[in-house]
Amino acid sequence: MPLSQRTCGLIAEAASAYGHAALSTELMKAEIAEGDPGQTDSQGRSIARDKRAAAAVKWAHARRKWDGLINLAEAALNQYAAEVAIPAWAVALTDALRADGFDAVSIQSDAPPPDTWGVSPARRTWSIRPLGDNDAPFATSTSALGVKLKTRGLIVAAHHFEQAFASLKAGRWEASNGQLRAAFENTLVEIAVQKYDWSGSKGGQAIDVLRGKRLLDEHEYDYVRGLWGMSHTNGPHPGMSNKLEAELRMHAVIGALRLLLDRSD
Repeated sequence: MPLSQRTCGLIAEAASAYGHAALSTELMKAEIAEGDPGQTDSQGRSIARDKRAAAAVKWAHARRKWDGLINLAEAALNQYAAEVAIPAWAVALTDALRADGFDAVSIQSDAPPPDTWGVSPARRTWSIRPLGDNDAPFATSTSALGVKLKTRGLIVAAHHFEQAFASLKAGRWEASNGQLRAAFENTLVEIAVQKYDWSGSKGGQAIDVLRGKRLLDEHEYDYVRGLWGMSHTNGPHPGMSNKLEAELRMHAVIGALRLLLDRSD
């Protein structure tokens, strides 16, 4: 998944905190060292670390070396994993990564005690992964569903779904829930209208129509009906939802909509 210029700028800022030798090493480990001009120019004049980092990151961005840039960002974040206070650039970087579809997760664990009577100190490590989870990242599943909705002519549902994902990436959990519910309802209604010439407009009634027409079996009906009921909670008012709930809800609705669209083809 592409990274924005803002995210790349923050990665360059983070990498510039390394010393010259460490910067060379980290750029090689990230496999973007080809863009590094080195410590001196052709006339032997010293090149500042921020210029070296910016040049390498710019080179990698132009060549779409997203994995290398993510590796560099993760390494830079882990420089400060042991500190209690997270640097301001790190907070900005995690926000920018999320807007690009990546989750920078800080995992806190206990380090092994030095001896039998020692106290185990807390240790934090950072991991950057596609938004969603390792098995079903949102970048893949949301793109596939968005294409499917548009192919079926469900433009309104596709628009609501795109807005729901944009809100999820921005951390607006309740807004994401609300837009996702609108996408869910519009898809239910349009399938019933297109396939069975139904004249209604309510999502709950559309589910009953799909069950009555045997598009859904008993257990699928229970699942879709339960998900429809859940979609009416925790949105759109701020403070009603959280990251985990919004992400789980997104996964669940994506699965339901893909089932409905596939079944109704």
